[in-house]
Amino acid sequence: MDVSICSGLSEEELELWEDLPPEMNREWMLAEQGAQSCCVVDGVTEEFFDFEDVLGTGMDMVLLAKEKLSGRMVAVKRISCERNVEVEILRRVNHPSIVKAESVIKSSDNANLDIVMEFVSGGDLFEYLSRGSRRISEQRTRAVVSQVSSALAYLHERGIVHFDVKLENVLVKESARELKVHLCDFGISEFLPMRKGRSTSSRDDLSQGDFGYCSWRTIDAKKRSVLGTRGYIAPELVGEIGRNPKVGTPVDMYSLGVMIVVMLSGKFPSDEDLSNGRLFDDPFWADISPEAKHLVSSLLTKNPLTRATASDVLEHKWLSGPRPAEEDVLAPRLRSLCIPMRNSLSSDDIVGSFEHKRRSSPICKRSGLEAQIDLWHPTSTSTLSTVFKRKLTDCDLVSQ
Repeated sequence: MDVSICSGLSEEELELWEDLPPEMNREWMLAEQGAQSCCVVDGVTEEFFDFEDVLGTGMDMVLLAKEKLSGRMVAVKRISCERNVEVEILRRVNHPSIVKAESVIKSSDNANLDIVMEFVSGGDLFEYLSRGSRRISEQRTRAVVSQVSSALAYLHERGIVHFDVKLENVLVKESARELKVHLCDFGISEFLPMRKGRSTSSRDDLSQGDFGYCSWRTIDAKKRSVLGTRGYIAPELVGEIGRNPKVGTPVDMYSLGVMIVVMLSGKFPSDEDLSNGRLFDDPFWADISPEAKHLVSSLLTKNPLTRATASDVLEHKWLSGPRPAEEDVLAPRLRSLCIPMRNSLSSDDIVGSFEHKRRSSPICKRSGLEAQIDLWHPTSTSTLSTVFKRKLTDCDLVSQ
């Protein structure tokens, strides 16, 4: 066994290593195919970088830094040497939807490790939602879910459970044409013993030792108390169900389900709605496709053995089927707004109707037209033709 490769693992994880077949040791830990070239060096981070700002605080601090030699910006996360599983994970993964670690700098007193990572300028997904209408279109949500699910499938196949999947741990890089995301923060992630593929072909035959590529891991009560973030935590980690000490990859999938709910509806699912099966009774879900609702239900099921896996999500018809058109919901909404125009209501009535629509649903686009209530003052005495001069010139548009 290569001691240098395993030096960051706990005694329990080393025992798991010993239990793995040699070919799986090479396949996973050595990561011969596609591993990142991330090295650990001794030194002082300030010799190479100037710290510019604080990007995040919490269990660890993340700083924005400028490399002195090139002037490029990076993110530097400072962690304790005692918690270096995150380093072991980042050094051995290489996926387009997982944040990349470029190097690790170990302090001279061996107290801290500074992980130098790519800087993703768009902030995290929570901030992205906060900057907009607190929810995003189904099409954009689907793009995010596809990328995060791909990252989770990659991790789970390699025996890694993230344990803290949430909006704040998904970094955003947005361009005019696409929205790219990167899963980050492996501070409380865990290695699990691997299995070389599924040993069963039916979910009915699944047991705790057969789930996906990983068997389950026994987590003591103390460790369990710091896993996950409130609102995203899977049922098997809390309450009566949480008395079972074994947890596994399904905890990440439950958290992903919560993320989807927040992205589509703008709020977290309540325990009452989940237990009563009334989650989709909220008006926010009226325009959401049945396929999206089906996927959410399969992820938020209480039983982890029947919960959708990352591979299941990638193969789900919501992701693998035709792309949902963002414009489809615009026609009925605009049609309902054009009806009052034919009844000669005032501009205040029409704008008020738009204001109501804006509060209850996201702004939608069609053929480059965007309804922006901010441009229209509700108290304006302008005629209807003036109000809609630039935005909605012909109600027949909605019937196209």
